[in-house]
Amino acid sequence: MVSPSVVRKSLKKPIIFGMLITVLGFVNSGYVVHIISDGVTSMRWFKGDYPVEIRIWDGFTDELSQVVKGSDPQTAVKEALERWMRSTSVTFVLGENTSVSDSGFDRINLVTVADTKVNKALFSGATIGVSVGTYIESTGRLLDKDLVLNPSKTWTTIENSGANDQIIFDTALHEFGHHLNLSHSVSRSSIMFHGRARAFGQHRALSWDDIAGANMTYPMVGLGQITGNVTGKVTRAGLPVFGAFVVAVDKYGALSANTITRADGTYNLDLLPPGQYTFYVEPLDGPSTPSKFGNGIFGQSTQSVVVDFLPKFFNDSMNPVTTVIAGKTVSKIDFQVTQGDASLDPHYVEAGVDSSKVTSFAVDPAMVDQGVNTKVYVGGKGVDSLVDKQGVFSLSDKLVTGSVDSAGTLSNGDKVKGYDLSVPLTTPKGEFSIFLKNNTSEMGVMTGALRVLHPFRSLQVFGQFADIPGSINSGVFLINTSLSKSVHGKIMARGSDGGQEVIGLGQLTHDVNQDLDFNLASGGTLSVTTSGARRLFRSPFTGSLRIRTDRRIGGTVLYESNSGTTGVGPSRSLHTFLAPIEVRDSGVTVNTGIAVTNLDDRPCQVYIQLQTANGQLSGNTILDLDGNGHSARFINDLISGIPSDFDGSVLVTANRPVGATIISTRPGIFTTFPVIQNRILKRSFFPQFAHVGDLSSKLILLNPSSEKTARATIKVRSQSGDSASVTMSGELLSDGTKSLSIPPLGSVILETQSDVLGSLELTTQDNPVGGVVLFNSPVTGTTGVGEGFPQTDFVVPIDRSAPGIDTGIAIVNAGDQQTSLNLVVRDTGGTIVISKTIVLGARQQLAEFPNDSTLNLGLPDTFVGSLWVQASDDVAAIVIRVSPGVLTTFPVVPLSEFTTQSD
Repeated sequence: MVSPSVVRKSLKKPIIFGMLITVLGFVNSGYVVHIISDGVTSMRWFKGDYPVEIRIWDGFTDELSQVVKGSDPQTAVKEALERWMRSTSVTFVLGENTSVSDSGFDRINLVTVADTKVNKALFSGATIGVSVGTYIESTGRLLDKDLVLNPSKTWTTIENSGANDQIIFDTALHEFGHHLNLSHSVSRSSIMFHGRARAFGQHRALSWDDIAGANMTYPMVGLGQITGNVTGKVTRAGLPVFGAFVVAVDKYGALSANTITRADGTYNLDLLPPGQYTFYVEPLDGPSTPSKFGNGIFGQSTQSVVVDFLPKFFNDSMNPVTTVIAGKTVSKIDFQVTQGDASLDPHYVEAGVDSSKVTSFAVDPAMVDQGVNTKVYVGGKGVDSLVDKQGVFSLSDKLVTGSVDSAGTLSNGDKVKGYDLSVPLTTPKGEFSIFLKNNTSEMGVMTGALRVLHPFRSLQVFGQFADIPGSINSGVFLINTSLSKSVHGKIMARGSDGGQEVIGLGQLTHDVNQDLDFNLASGGTLSVTTSGARRLFRSPFTGSLRIRTDRRIGGTVLYESNSGTTGVGPSRSLHTFLAPIEVRDSGVTVNTGIAVTNLDDRPCQVYIQLQTANGQLSGNTILDLDGNGHSARFINDLISGIPSDFDGSVLVTANRPVGATIISTRPGIFTTFPVIQNRILKRSFFPQFAHVGDLSSKLILLNPSSEKTARATIKVRSQSGDSASVTMSGELLSDGTKSLSIPPLGSVILETQSDVLGSLELTTQDNPVGGVVLFNSPVTGTTGVGEGFPQTDFVVPIDRSAPGIDTGIAIVNAGDQQTSLNLVVRDTGGTIVISKTIVLGARQQLAEFPNDSTLNLGLPDTFVGSLWVQASDDVAAIVIRVSPGVLTTFPVVPLSEFTTQSD
């Protein structure tokens, strides 16, 4: 996605600056990251400069001629940035939009697509995006970094908007990788591959190669304790091989990571998940060539990159015989390669297309689905020498190939051949390399050329789900957020070992794989419970729930038991997060735990670190999860020696993507609420904050940064939007305002002690903090909810299915001007039942059920459906649900396409 360019240097007293276009690449301990020409200093953001502020040009909207109408470019950019933050320790924040439109050294880290002379000068040929930066040469300290999208291209966030439209999210995700010191990867399935995506949303998930590479510069806490390292050297005739790329493949046949050798032939592959691996080495002879990695050491070294050697496996073995152990280094994974120009050198791959359309392949990976039979086509030098029963295979015993047949000729004259490919349902999701062997036993390699995905790309994960007859029932409420397309999906439950569990939900039926099938009309909803399921499937179950669909949806899970009802939204795909911990063994017993589910088909190791409220380490442990496995444990079952009265938090780091939920118990009470993740927004809201009668609120704030103290301010307002006087934890806040200083990984708890009804705004001066509010009443129990972020479009599930059950909304105007709310109620089939408009004044808060005086929607006594809200300006909201004697809260469903996970 980025064209290489030259390094421009200038002397500016009293320091020397370097100017670079793209992040120019080479190896620093492992992976392809940028180091300055001294071979030691890495170009990076300094921790003292955290948080690094990113600002978007305020003209970057769908009003531009180069942006497809209806696109949401700023949300796409925000999610791309935040996705990296969920997998590294770097701290970015999103600043106010800026009128600055040109790239350049101005200490503004800009994102722009402005059609100006300055920006256009950065582009040539097919380049669609660049990352432009300035740094101090002596230290590598980054001073300025701009992300510029080619203003001569057409940009979109809308699927199938145009064959030549460029995809904002995918490109921004790649370019922000350059912001994190990464150059290009040789793996076609990595976000940092130098090719460009052909399919909308093809490059949405970061590979481990991407994540581990970024963590070489910005490591997550504890990652070194759940990963291992590999070192070695590549030589030819006793001399070092410069610029060879070394690839690690795990025992499942899936690609893990790759790196490039230094001028002395040595390499490091660090941060590999524990397990058995196969290693091979390949030359940069295409489609990855030295020019794809910029200049850097390539352009400055007196040695030439060696590309005339044949691919080779470590110890000539294709079997996974090298064991990587967490916290250890495996050395001497050396290769002695043979000089030669490969006669078999495939570059192009495609799957599932008609053989008449195989004349103009790109170099992206071929996407294949678990559980399908398809055709794979390969093209390139020497492919015409392949004969029957020679050719495509992978290192996975899960992939089986058939005979070869000729399929045409590429536009450059290279031949194309096709293979029957069977991908069993049990094949792990991930990246697989393709290997070809001709009749002289010469090996051709295509690194990361097959990407195995689940047939249903969009994923909703609930880290905790339970059905225990006579004790706990769970319900699922799903909403199709598209008003133009229906959705087909499957619901699957996973137990602690990751195995498939058969559960029942309402009258949904099972397919041959024991998944539950469902369909949603455009704008439609589905509400099903385990209590309404067929009795045949009512066996005790505790684990996780996954909902896969062919299009994005929203969802919520409700747990109902004799200890109350609690609701929780879906878990994000995370590699690191924080969770507040409260333990009380004296007097009233209180406990907190975490439910974690492995979202990968391969085993996962999870580092869990406990710290006190002041951020001091109090203990740690490592949790092992099977592929798709699940664990729900209280903190004192995970870490021993916790005091009888403890307030603090846990930091969690995982070497596979995980979903998670916090679990809290009090006498007769069970509640769940979301974990705290790194975020880029410095402003959030708790749309409902109350101390009324026996109902009180407890605010828990956590600083996710392990590096810097956070400075935060809370502001409590009444329902009218005015400042509200309130006593919290013994301190009278006469105007509802309090400034806080929270140490790295520290936490603060504030409890209401006087009447208040309204909302709470949380702002930070530097690195953002996160939090939850717990509402507690001896009558209605305890419920927890995370922050609401400013947004303009969302959906609220409505359940009035039985007497005493109702679902409402707490909403607050986030601005200083009034905002209008367009309200549309839809039934389960997506049909509009009621629509109206109401107005919220500046900072005003509204907390009502559908038929209360302001909303006044006039719904029937029994109704299930959804409330769609479109605001003229930013608001924040949560869902409020009551059932007899029970209050619970949970998140609204946002309408942004970037709020759900995908493969």
